[in-house]
Amino acid sequence: MAAGTVTALGVQGLGLAGFALILASTRARTKRTFLVLDAGGVALVAAHYLALGQIAGAAYSLLYGVMDVAALYLRGTRARFLPIGALVFIAGGWIVSGLAPLAALAAAGSALAVLGRFARGLTRTLLFVAASTTFWGLYGVFAGSWPQIAFSTAYGVLALWRVGRVVYRLRRRGNAPSH
Repeated sequence: MAAGTVTALGVQGLGLAGFALILASTRARTKRTFLVLDAGGVALVAAHYLALGQIAGAAYSLLYGVMDVAALYLRGTRARFLPIGALVFIAGGWIVSGLAPLAALAAAGSALAVLGRFARGLTRTLLFVAASTTFWGLYGVFAGSWPQIAFSTAYGVLALWRVGRVVYRLRRRGNAPSH
């Protein structure tokens, strides 16, 4: 096997490992566990995108990790301003990229995912995350990241499946979530 092939497989392997951790987060029973698994996964995904030369994907992935940690530890007034700062960062990244269509997909997916980090409860968080996978799946198509395409499809389906299970259980107990 040529050295280039081994390197390419390693780069895609980083993405697969990161996406596997993120997929595992959909099985979390608490938002805290979701955020911890997600933070580990996005660190590997950021390395994947850096190796592919996709700075927007790497930067937004790192932003997710920062937001995961912030959502774990910050409460009250300080936490309220984090999503606003993150959305400004996302918009700034898109502008700096020259308003590139590929970066716009990453920005839209990132905005939804960041908002989900600060939504109340695991169910709402997973709904935002599932919506963001549409944009990230398209980003993967145009960036040449087959792990991103496979992940976005699986993650969206698993997140929605998990939401359905939570709502079903709550309805059976007679205390369905209010939206």
